[in-house]
Amino acid sequence: MKWFYLEGSGEQGPFDKEMMQELVRQGVIKNDTQVRNDRDLGWTTYARLVEMASNSSSRSQKPPAEGEQPSEPGTDLSTDRCSECGDHYAASKLVTYRGRRICSSCSPALLQKIGQGLAEDQYAGFWIRFLAKFIDGLILFIPLMAFNAALAFRIPEMDFLGNYSGDITTGAAAGLALVYLLQVALPLGYSTFFIGRYAATPGKLMLGLRVIQPGGGRVSYSRALGRSLAELLSRITLYIGYIMAGFDNEKRALHDHIAGTRVIKKPAGGKSL
Repeated sequence: MKWFYLEGSGEQGPFDKEMMQELVRQGVIKNDTQVRNDRDLGWTTYARLVEMASNSSSRSQKPPAEGEQPSEPGTDLSTDRCSECGDHYAASKLVTYRGRRICSSCSPALLQKIGQGLAEDQYAGFWIRFLAKFIDGLILFIPLMAFNAALAFRIPEMDFLGNYSGDITTGAAAGLALVYLLQVALPLGYSTFFIGRYAATPGKLMLGLRVIQPGGGRVSYSRALGRSLAELLSRITLYIGYIMAGFDNEKRALHDHIAGTRVIKKPAGGKSL
């Protein structure tokens, strides 16, 4: 089968399937480009072609063989998540682009991004995220040490790091509880506020990183809070939750998987979210 597309007022082609896919990757063919083949398809937009291919794939599934129990509606185990909007669809209703699964609703927007050269998000890798976390740790260290120092003046057996070496008294127990509470609550509030307000903590902002939803949208305060709580799991799993970012194809840590977020590098000259 040969394919053609319109450029200006002229028809370009014929091309085979692989060449057409390469033209899409290069941004030559965009979501509103008119395409056709030499058999049964007249002129239509490429975005419409992707949608028709997805619907056709869904309808072409084989009926159950004689004696085979048909699947109940909604029990198809062959499902996957759209990497753009994050919703789940039957695998037959998703198309693949460079290892990413895209639903028909998101295909036109993705095709437009391809045409603008913006289709590939630059996901932040493990080491740059580690550095951002280190910077945030230094920032949080200052108020934590100030609080511990103030408490150490009232409880002589406690040092600036919150370690206690004396007998457990009511006052000491209350002081230790405050130390541990602050060690959890301060990072939680810090991360929730800055990601909800600026889409990044100060450490990430310094390194040009942003936390986004799958479709590229801003992370809400509630999602930022959920992500911050999920980050506690990344810590208590011997930091394996953080290490996952080094092996995931979208550089997601455990808390990113749970919250449905991505950490990307801000494009040069790009606008803030």
